[in-house]
Amino acid sequence: MKTSLFLSSVLAWVGAAVCQAAESSPPAPSGVTASYVSIETPAGGRPMLVIRYPWRVHARSSVEVCTYVAGEADDSPRIRPLYFRSDFMKDEFTIGVYRAQDDSSSVRVVAQMARRDIDFAAIGNRNLFGQPSVVVVCRTSITQQKDEQEPEQARRAIYPLLEPWAADRRTLFLSLPEVNFSDAAKIRVWFLSGGDVVWSEVKQWPGLPQDESK
Repeated sequence: MKTSLFLSSVLAWVGAAVCQAAESSPPAPSGVTASYVSIETPAGGRPMLVIRYPWRVHARSSVEVCTYVAGEADDSPRIRPLYFRSDFMKDEFTIGVYRAQDDSSSVRVVAQMARRDIDFAAIGNRNLFGQPSVVVVCRTSITQQKDEQEPEQARRAIYPLLEPWAADRRTLFLSLPEVNFSDAAKIRVWFLSGGDVVWSEVKQWPGLPQDESK
């Protein structure tokens, strides 16, 4: 009963947020870069990335998120997307991602995969809307600077299948997995169409509440 009531309150919040965004988001003035990403807390729950952008108009659309290492400049060339959907999601990777999503209707699923010396985990679980969904997580070493002794790790989340995360054709509610995003961090969010970056933004992720990040 409590779960049902919470889901109802969340869906009501989402509906109000979607309507408000549609009514109060005018086009950006000429010469001003539009912002499509916000960090919000639906119905008093955990922080989420909310993307308000017509994602359905792009073929093979996906979202990638990556943390910055301390002191890294916003425009650092070391912070780049993996292009997971176009470069990695083939053959057994495609099967693993879809299976993790499909099998998560009743239980959380984790599928381990590896390629190019990167260990991936496809995590399937019910999302904010109660829909089976999948997010792929990994950590990648960033090219060392001359004065560094150890490789630095960028923590990543990849959303190769966006449909289950959508409130409508223009709004996505993405849960960042606690395995990589329990702590506060500067992050870059990329929206991709196949192997092309459509846009990207830098945000400050607040981290997850202590009792939710265990």
